[in-house]
Amino acid sequence: MLSGYCLSGDQQDSMQLNFKSLSEQHGFIFLPLKAPKTVHACLLCPTSVAAISAANKSAIPAIQMYIQGERITEAATRSGLCTAWDATPACCSENEGKSGGDVPYISSLITLATETLAVSKAYIVGIANGGFMAQRMACERPDLLAGVVAYASGIETEMCSAPGRTPLLLMHGDADLVVPFTGGVNGKGISFPGFEKASAAWAMRNGCASQPATTQVLFKGGREAYIVLEAQYDCKLARTASWRIEKGNHFAAADVSAQMFAAALGWVLNE
Repeated sequence: MLSGYCLSGDQQDSMQLNFKSLSEQHGFIFLPLKAPKTVHACLLCPTSVAAISAANKSAIPAIQMYIQGERITEAATRSGLCTAWDATPACCSENEGKSGGDVPYISSLITLATETLAVSKAYIVGIANGGFMAQRMACERPDLLAGVVAYASGIETEMCSAPGRTPLLLMHGDADLVVPFTGGVNGKGISFPGFEKASAAWAMRNGCASQPATTQVLFKGGREAYIVLEAQYDCKLARTASWRIEKGNHFAAADVSAQMFAAALGWVLNE
């Protein structure tokens, strides 16, 4: 598991995934990885500040929480206390994903795990900055992976260099203020694609039909009344799907988020 910007793996799991408690049930070893770099510039923070300023504030009850969160994150970043994955030019390290970014680092850990823990298959789930990194791994090292789940992120698939493919599920809330659903530009002016563009690009890369084979309401409920719309593609090379979370913010309520990620875990494990 690749956690988001400035969060530890345990924090991310308790806030959104709850995978640690599901590991025995599904028979996998849960490894929350720590990003190896600390940063002094919050490259996506200006994106979320702009999104908040442009939004209808009366429609966002949690607006003060986002503003407070931005201030804490920016202060921690300036102090060099935030970890970040070096995933792509847009997110989220000053190195801009050059020379493979953290792909070699994660690849070496996956290889180590498969050799020492008798693991037969490796999967990656990434959240936000970790989602950018998960997609980069799907680009560069599909040979190591049996499947990828990427939440609240988007990369340009033109950077993909490896010929292989791996099953991929993209998830994103359409009310996300931190990593905008429609894409955006980071603090250095580097753009990243929105959910629909990224979904279409991955479908093309994975040999899928241009339009989803099915679109259905996958999940509905929770106190925030989220609706998850699933687009499942008909693909020749690797299973591909996208889940649009209606009214979904960057951080869903813990109970809703846990149910969505439990379903995502089932999808990537093909259960």
